[in-house]
Parts: sequence; C-alpha cells; structure tokens
Amino acid sequence: PEDGIELTKTVNPTTAKPGDTVTYSFVVKNTGETKLTNVKVTDPLLGGQVGVTIAELAPGQSAPAITKTFVIPANATGIVHNVATVTGTPVDGDN
Repeated sequence: PEDGIELTKTVNPTTAKPGDTVTYSFVVKNTGETKLTNVKVTDPLLGGQVGVTIAELAPGQSAPAITKTFVIPANATGIVHNVATVTGTPVDGDN
C-alpha cells in the first residue's frame, strides 16, 4: 500500500502590513492507503509545532483545521515567506 499525506495552508487576510495580525489555517489529509499516526504540523515562523499532535488519520481522512495567529513584524518589508511541513508515521496493516 502507498503512503501519502497532504498539507493545505491558507492565510487570512492575504495581504497585511507590519503590526497586522494574520491567521494561518492548516488542514492535513491522509492521501495514502495506510493509517498514519503521530501526525505533526511544523512551521518555524510560528514557533515550531502548530497545534496538537494528531493521534491517527485513516486513509482519506482529513483532520479538523488547525489555526494560528501571527503578527507581521514591524521590520517586515515585501513578502513574508512561510513554509510549513507535515509528518506522520505509516502503520502497516498488520499493526
């Protein structure tokens, strides 16, 4: 069976100036054929792990959205780049 995981991240509002607060939303979906456990979203800009560890995600299942606010730094100029990652542990069908 194939393993797969997908992270969709959005921000609202999509444009902001220094001092403004934006809200990032993260949705994790298991796109594979095996159960995933210990699923974590990490975003260095937001301080590391975002939200709680998702205990398990069945194939095709999406976890409830995780949200986190962020204040645009006073010294920000141009585009604020922000990259998040998601990891999980696949569970063999025998486990």
